[in-house]
Amino acid sequence: MGTVIGVVAVLVRLLLQPTLGDNLPYLIAFPAVVLSALFFGMGPGLLTAMICAFASSSALPMPGGDALQQPARVGGFLIASIVIALACERFRRHDGA
Repeated sequence: MGTVIGVVAVLVRLLLQPTLGDNLPYLIAFPAVVLSALFFGMGPGLLTAMICAFASSSALPMPGGDALQQPARVGGFLIASIVIALACERFRRHDGA
């Protein structure tokens, strides 16, 4: 399910590309990670994050075209996504108990 949510997030972001341009490449990715991790678990949440990170680093270039900052931005997104997935997993376990 994480794959489906990730692909849908990428497609929605691509549809918004004419409006947003190269700004806010993770605008749809963060909510997608939250939804995936909250409803389906940490694994699907991390899979969604990986799909969104790959798509944003290859299909959606970052503003300014600074290739040296790209790995830091993707890395920051992935670190934040791991924290989000862990928090959602903890919430799921606490809510289910």
